[in-house]
Amino acid sequence: MKRLLINGCMVILFLLALAGCGRKDGDDFVVARVNGTNVMASEVRIHLPYAEEMMEWEYFFMYNDWVIDESREYQPGVTFGRAIRERAVREVAFQTVTSDFARSLGIALTDFDYAMIDGEIERLIEHFGRDEFNRLMQESGFRDENHMKDFFEAQILLDNLITLIITTPAEFTRFASFMPEEERVPTLLGAKHILAAFDQFDSEAEAEVFASEILVRALAGEDFDELMYTYTQDPGIMSFPEGYSFTLGDMMPEFEDGTLSLAIGEISGLVRTDFGIHIIKRTEPNAEDWYRLHQRQPRTEEDRMLEAIFTGLTVMVDEADIEFLAALDDI
Repeated sequence: MKRLLINGCMVILFLLALAGCGRKDGDDFVVARVNGTNVMASEVRIHLPYAEEMMEWEYFFMYNDWVIDESREYQPGVTFGRAIRERAVREVAFQTVTSDFARSLGIALTDFDYAMIDGEIERLIEHFGRDEFNRLMQESGFRDENHMKDFFEAQILLDNLITLIITTPAEFTRFASFMPEEERVPTLLGAKHILAAFDQFDSEAEAEVFASEILVRALAGEDFDELMYTYTQDPGIMSFPEGYSFTLGDMMPEFEDGTLSLAIGEISGLVRTDFGIHIIKRTEPNAEDWYRLHQRQPRTEEDRMLEAIFTGLTVMVDEADIEFLAALDDI
């Protein structure tokens, strides 16, 4: 089970504070309402670093610049600065809605949960010292220790809520419609190759002569793997010593076409790409290698269930009555 680790959350918040991301702007005041419940400025400040980071990504994709101009319009009538604040309010709304939902299902914190929160806070105080802890806590947006405890109680409630839903078929049914399709691995090709890289020779002709000599030996029956490990100039062999498993679009077109022209176990002639001259041996593909090539992990059934749950919870937040007050701009 993927868990929301409370100690990890606390470390992140304090790192944000140390980096100067936390904010403390005067007295606390109401800046929004979620389903009629007041949202305080201090609650929003906790989520501002994350909200700003998300908006930085959007800003980068829109303007190819990481430094946000908060006065620039994000949408008609809405600046980036306002959008960051509203996103932080929605993070508070997510916490509020999911906590209320958890309690409606009878989920409550145990004595062990409360003891874990107290223990983590005590360890932080011991590590930083009381005065520094208080400063970092306030810079992270917390009013006091009780406010911090409330925040982490909500994190544990969410953790317990997800555990209940994912392990209780009757509870998961309300999220089943959000379940993403089972991941399908595309049709794969497999290939090993010996590369004479152009950048390793004085000329392309010299690379071709080198590759031609190796091809003669491979076609004469010498062990292809031994030739590959000895002569290939592909740095990827360190990560993929058994060759590549790929689908169309992953490799250079000439390499893909050269592989497609072969039967399993067959060796190609010389195949030229922008990188150099290749000698290809087609192999049986391996789905695990394809995931490694794309630096991904296959989504498990639990991954898909978690995605469905978070999508469903987000819909609950979207359907909540969120009112942004003018005071939000005063944060």
